[in-house]
Amino acid sequence: MKKLACILTAALCALASVFAFAGCKGKTPDDENSLEIYMTVGGYGSKWVEDLIPIFEEQNPGAKVYLEPETGVELANNKVTAGPQATSADLFISLEDWGDLVMRGKNGVAGYDYAIEDMTDFLDEKDADGNTLRGKFRDNFLNATAVEVQMPDGTYSYRDFVIPYATGTLGIVYNRVMFEQNGWDTDPNTTDELLDLCDAIIAAGKVPFENEGTTGYIDYMTHTLFAQYLGSDEYYDYFNPTTEDDWVNYSAEYGSKASLYTMQVMNQVENPTYGRMNPYVTEDGYERAQGRLISGEGAMSINGDWFDSEMAQTIEEANAGGKIYESGMMKFPVISALSDQLSYWSKILPAKADYQAACADPACVQGLEACDELLSKLVDYVDGGMQGDLPSVSYGGQNVAATAEDAARVADARSCYTSLGGGHTMVIPAYATAKDLAKKFIRLMFSDEGIKVFMNDSQGGLLPVKFDMASWDGYASATQFEKDIWKIADEGIAIQHSSTVNWRVSGLPTPMSNVKFFSYREGDPNYISPEEYFANNSLDKEDFLEIMKMADLL
Repeated sequence: MKKLACILTAALCALASVFAFAGCKGKTPDDENSLEIYMTVGGYGSKWVEDLIPIFEEQNPGAKVYLEPETGVELANNKVTAGPQATSADLFISLEDWGDLVMRGKNGVAGYDYAIEDMTDFLDEKDADGNTLRGKFRDNFLNATAVEVQMPDGTYSYRDFVIPYATGTLGIVYNRVMFEQNGWDTDPNTTDELLDLCDAIIAAGKVPFENEGTTGYIDYMTHTLFAQYLGSDEYYDYFNPTTEDDWVNYSAEYGSKASLYTMQVMNQVENPTYGRMNPYVTEDGYERAQGRLISGEGAMSINGDWFDSEMAQTIEEANAGGKIYESGMMKFPVISALSDQLSYWSKILPAKADYQAACADPACVQGLEACDELLSKLVDYVDGGMQGDLPSVSYGGQNVAATAEDAARVADARSCYTSLGGGHTMVIPAYATAKDLAKKFIRLMFSDEGIKVFMNDSQGGLLPVKFDMASWDGYASATQFEKDIWKIADEGIAIQHSSTVNWRVSGLPTPMSNVKFFSYREGDPNYISPEEYFANNSLDKEDFLEIMKMADLL
């Protein structure tokens, strides 16, 4: 991640407590021929690692692998910092961000410069064909987990202590059977079209979104919309200010309205005033909410590529009981507010400076509809490979056509998808006795054989590396859900789900915030509107400079 994100994480996040774990000592041999893997089991399960073990042992005669899967909430970070006297694992596969531990340097584990192994050189090693492991990775994965540290000569350099093991592709999971039966649009192009789809689902007596408020899944759509409006490159630059004058980019008066427009969409999706979100959003756990989607109570869920693997038993039971269910995944739609950045805005709504001003004027309803119609046509144009004539709409007696620049801007927005790849991570403790075996196991994971094992076992998951899925012999028998996911990841630009500090810089409510648009109806005394939150949480110059100083950037 950018220097600001990493240093802020270190400066503002609570450091993990160090406990003395009895850990793995005594359970397995602690030597260079014994690879001990500690794995936090998430939605992808552990079968893919289990299936790689016999392959690895056959490839490495004399080596023995010991897997310790953990399904609870015990932090791998705490195990690493417990040190070699308490922990003998050589490879950790976890669901954690390790940036803060790296930034602790020698304070991470006594006797070591860093608590975890620097794998930069490992990623850059060339194989017999001259290829590196780094070269296999998709964009915005390794750079999202890299940490900028001070080198012995006093310079700063990005180093790879962490390797992500999943794309963590996110989108809108939907009940394909229900959609087919009702003839609903499985790919709304804009957020306005998504809201229209929700209302059609309500009219059919179903709940549009079956989500819950404990895991933060609802927030997964937020940063994609935010990145769409900013632009994918600008999204990452946004969290890397360099001078005092950059404060204006984060202010309510002068900065981008990306956070405001994003919150307005999320409010319309979540708020109970509109009836588009699970009425039990504050009561359900994730399994119950997702079970409502599978049972047919609702139609969609903001969710990830692990859905079918995580809910496999529930899906099997539903199908056995006659409630046939099959997942699909649609991309997050393009934020409708993007129209105010495109050339046709000045022709359709010339008197309005931006989307916010137009939405505040009832006389602009038809103009906004025309803008969204043209934006939707641009999305179709992009999805069709940008071939043929550019789209246009008729408005006010004139033909308003989009430009090639408009199409390029929409193509960037359309490609954005939220990724949790930076939160599915692997590290090697600095004190591990079987580092070489750990690195060989990582190589196996990212080999063609390892990629296929992961795809077979995860039911939609994908390692964050380039791979021609259609060349895989299992592709023909893959579910449509799996193909949907792979298409999103293959064609898209990963927008890494941000740390708590990044949410603060963005001016958006954090997943841990008590500001949830689903908590109170509009008009309730406790309700905080997007407009109020935007006005109160955009950074002024003093706030901005304080954060910059904490990040050691000033």
